[in-house]
Amino acid sequence: MNYPFIIRHSLPHRTRIRWSGDAEERGQVEALAPRIAALPGVYATDARPHTGSIVIEHDPLDRAQLETMLQTELGLEIGAGPASATGLELFNRGVGEFERELKKSGIDLNSLVFLLLLVMAVAQTARGRFGVSGFSLLWYALNVASRGRNKTPGLADETAAEAGEIRPL
Repeated sequence: MNYPFIIRHSLPHRTRIRWSGDAEERGQVEALAPRIAALPGVYATDARPHTGSIVIEHDPLDRAQLETMLQTELGLEIGAGPASATGLELFNRGVGEFERELKKSGIDLNSLVFLLLLVMAVAQTARGRFGVSGFSLLWYALNVASRGRNKTPGLADETAAEAGEIRPL
């Protein structure tokens, strides 16, 4: 049987491979880790079934040597990894995933941000800070509420991130 993996990170003494097949099958990394640990030059493995990855600690090998050994000895299929994402792309993906999880519980991101900013504005006002900070937070909260009411793109939407504008009420 062939096992689809990608190499996520590789150093001379440590390599992390990640399952690239069906997510339901990523539990197979637990069974593969001891087999990888038995390979010559490998002295430890750490299976992480939740992420579908295996951290391999080994003698100094370059990436090509390790790939060859994993393919020939264990039948692993080492594919090309995904292109590196920029920090902004990773942030947007994370916010998007967070927003999807929130929606499962019946809350949208705009409402959550509005409530958070509103609480912060009230806290600043209660402390006697009537200056820029409290009023700025209230302004941002009302802006978020306005976006939700007008059905404009949310914070996780790439077009809103690219525009970088705050629309007046």
